[in-house]
Amino acid sequence: MDINTITRAAEKLETVATRQSEQSERIAEISANLQAAEQRLAMLDNARSCLPATHRNALAEHVLDLRDAIGAVTSRKMRQAAAVIPESLPSLTRSIIVSAGGGTSSDANEYPTQPGRIGGLWGVGYRAPSLLQALPVMEVEAGSVDYVELTGYTNAADEVPEAALKPEANVPTIKRTASIGTVAHWVRASEQVLADEPMLMQQLGLLLGHGVAQRAEDLIVNGSTANGDIVHGLEELGTAFVPTATHAADRLGEAAAHLEATGFAASLIALHPADWHAIRSERSTQGYVMGTASAPVAPNLWGLPVVTSAAVPRFGAFVLDAAHVLLLARQATTVEVFRDLPTQNLLTLRAEARLGIAVLSRAAVQVVPLTDSSS
Repeated sequence: MDINTITRAAEKLETVATRQSEQSERIAEISANLQAAEQRLAMLDNARSCLPATHRNALAEHVLDLRDAIGAVTSRKMRQAAAVIPESLPSLTRSIIVSAGGGTSSDANEYPTQPGRIGGLWGVGYRAPSLLQALPVMEVEAGSVDYVELTGYTNAADEVPEAALKPEANVPTIKRTASIGTVAHWVRASEQVLADEPMLMQQLGLLLGHGVAQRAEDLIVNGSTANGDIVHGLEELGTAFVPTATHAADRLGEAAAHLEATGFAASLIALHPADWHAIRSERSTQGYVMGTASAPVAPNLWGLPVVTSAAVPRFGAFVLDAAHVLLLARQATTVEVFRDLPTQNLLTLRAEARLGIAVLSRAAVQVVPLTDSSS
């Protein structure tokens, strides 16, 4: 064995001896701490036996509870387990902080806690008016728009012999006028509340703007003569269709075929949501006619897209050639803010839109009853 090997072995023995000495010192320190703790607990036990009976209920009876609690906490730290504090321990508490309205005794101190808040203004549906989006739009710069429509025109073209008199065409026309209506409403709020609630202004604008769009869709479907404005809607400007079929889906198909037979191209069906559901949920003896409840069909009938709108009257529908219908946009939905009462710090929010509907060919809009008038 060489000298290097002997030297390394001696160094390792010295390191082991040093570690043993350090561990012995730690064990002695822990033993001293445990002995001191036992002495303190013994003193508490002695104090418990010396206290009068009238005071034991207030303090001395809980010495053991305190010791058990300390042991439970120590045990939880050692075992990473849940510590159970004795239920009798809180009787030492002289007052309790509770939420407002939650006090159960005179010792309770109520504290007003802050409630949470869910943003937005709720209570109405914000579904976008789909019929407004489905129709072609033409921007206008006047309060009314004129157009010319053929009335009573028939195709006189025919095959004729050479040098014979050709048939004469008759082109009767009538000037139509589409009026622009105004849809608006407003609400007033204080500057303070709008400053304290930064999102309230945006939420009010969304609410008012949606209300204008919703009423505008009803206007182009059903028209209005309120406040001197005369806006004719699809219900009045369309042509009543007389079906022969019984089922609603078949009646709509008949109207589409009628449009094609008269030179138009049916491109859209407008229905009330409840009527569309009645059609898509129709059943036969074998089950659902179209799709299933778990896999409903897309809003489509006879290859035509179905647009649902609450503005369409129940048990009625429109089958139309959208190329002959124009949504006239004079002013898009606009939300404006006015400081109209500065002495009271009040602001007015106003939402407004100006629009109308032009049915360039009334025969291009078929108004279809989904049920017989007798039913």
